Amino acid sequence: MDTEDKIRIIFLDIDGVMNSDEYFMSHLDRDGDTLFIDPEKLTVLNMLKDIPGIQIVISSSWGDTADGPLKRLGLEIPITGHIHHFHFDWICRGCEIEDYIVNMLHLRGTKFGEKHRDHDKYEYVIFDDDEDMLLGQKDNFIQTNRDTGLTEDDIRKAKEILMK
Repeated sequence: MDTEDKIRIIFLDIDGVMNSDEYFMSHLDRDGDTLFIDPEKLTVLNMLKDIPGIQIVISSSWGDTADGPLKRLGLEIPITGHIHHFHFDWICRGCEIEDYIVNMLHLRGTKFGEKHRDHDKYEYVIFDDDEDMLLGQKDNFIQTNRDTGLTEDDIRKAKEILMK
C-alpha cells in the first residue's frame, strides 16, 4: 500500500489536550458549548490538516458532544468516529482505543504490546493527558500536559509518527 493511501488517525481527548487548566482559569466568564475548547489549541491541531488520509476519532468522554463546538471553532480535519467508553474503573483508555481499532476499523491492533501489524494500512497518534494506554501504544502516544494542553512540540512528534 502506498504511504499516501494509509489511514492516519488522531485519537483525540478533549480535557487537558484541547484546553488546559490555565485556559479555564483565564476564561471563567465564557459560556456556551464551546467553553471547553481553547481556540488556540484548535489552531495548533489544524497544523496536521495536510497529512494525507488524516482523520480524527474522538477518544474523550465528551463523545460526539465535542463535534459541533470543534467544527464551529474551525476544525479542518474530519471527525470520523468516537470510541466507545466502557465506563468501568478497570478499563483503560488504551483498551477503548484498541477496541475501536479492532472492532470498528477491522484492523489488527496492538495486542500484547507488539507494534500493530497492519502498519502498512494505518498509522495513528493518541493525544491524551492521562497515561492509561497499552504497552503496544507507547510509540503512538503523546501525553499532553493538562496545565498547557496541546503544543506545537506535540504536533511535531505527531507528524513524525503519522508519516512513517
